[in-house]
Amino acid sequence: MNKSTNNKVEKFINSLMEKKKIKNISNKLNLLDSGIIDSLDFVKFISQVEKKFKIKFSSQDISKLSIANLDILKKLINKKIK
Repeated sequence: MNKSTNNKVEKFINSLMEKKKIKNISNKLNLLDSGIIDSLDFVKFISQVEKKFKIKFSSQDISKLSIANLDILKKLINKKIK
């Protein structure tokens, strides 16, 4: 996995967490189920990730992301970038 991309994804998540006043997150924690992001945040998040990393998610990718944790997200972004 690309370490630079991983750091960018983590920073992006951390900025979202700061807005929601959440301090720490596990790489295994489901972002939607945990309440860290809601469905509106999820749509914004997908759009921002696509813009930031210049990638496009398919509907199948978005379905995977809806149950994703930070590790899965990093892997999917890295896969899309390559």
